[in-house]
Amino acid sequence: MDGVLLAALGASAAERLERYQAVMADAPTAAAKVAAARRLFREDVDGGHVTVIAELVAASLAEPTLRPLLLERMQPWLTLAEQVLAEVAGSSPLTDLVRPAEAAQALVARYFGLNLLSRLDPASAHADALFDGLERIAPLLAA
Repeated sequence: MDGVLLAALGASAAERLERYQAVMADAPTAAAKVAAARRLFREDVDGGHVTVIAELVAASLAEPTLRPLLLERMQPWLTLAEQVLAEVAGSSPLTDLVRPAEAAQALVARYFGLNLLSRLDPASAHADALFDGLERIAPLLAA
């Protein structure tokens, strides 16, 4: 069963990653990227993509051989997040305070967790609060 779930994750992740890459590339500003990320997040919650990942993470607790396979499949997402964050931060003082790789890992972890919580409580405003906060920060990066 794990092999089937890994195959499903691979197909779904490739499709979603392409979508994220295209949408982020088309978003010219930090504010546009935040708005795009909010839309993509909603698509992921509605589509159930993260549910497959959650099932595999849960399975990896009992089957440790799954862990490196999952981490390998997470790397393109971390890379994309790091690239977007580095692009958005540009030469701002933010780059001296927060390393894009570390911020990417925190952002992907929060995104994953919020997606799962949104599946448990669709009325939750926690995900919106994240995007609202990012929208308040975005203009500071454009200055």
